[in-house]
Amino acid sequence: MLTYSKAEVPVIRALGCWRTVSTISWYDSCFNLIVYLMSTLYGIISLDAGKNTSMEVDAMKLRELRERRALSLRELSALAGVNYNSIWRIEAGRTGAKPRTVRRLAKALDVEPHELLKGEE
Repeated sequence: MLTYSKAEVPVIRALGCWRTVSTISWYDSCFNLIVYLMSTLYGIISLDAGKNTSMEVDAMKLRELRERRALSLRELSALAGVNYNSIWRIEAGRTGAKPRTVRRLAKALDVEPHELLKGEE
């Protein structure tokens, strides 16, 4: 019987290959192992959960720009193609934003992306 470490189980589940331990065949086990090794070696699936690529957005400026254009959160979400909850969390100062999100919000608000970042005037 093949057992998986705690680090391997999320990868196998994410790939949709998870079966209960008693029903894993030799073929499935080999396939899962090969996919796991290939993904970690070649970066198909990254296990580096510690990487932080978010940018610090000036929440007050984002809200001010949105309200100046008389847009609701839902309307900005539709214009920018960004999830409503993501915009709400950014405006509330609970989270940063990925560079792609900053670019999308800036385009929807008709400003340059750097204008939405903290420390930029």
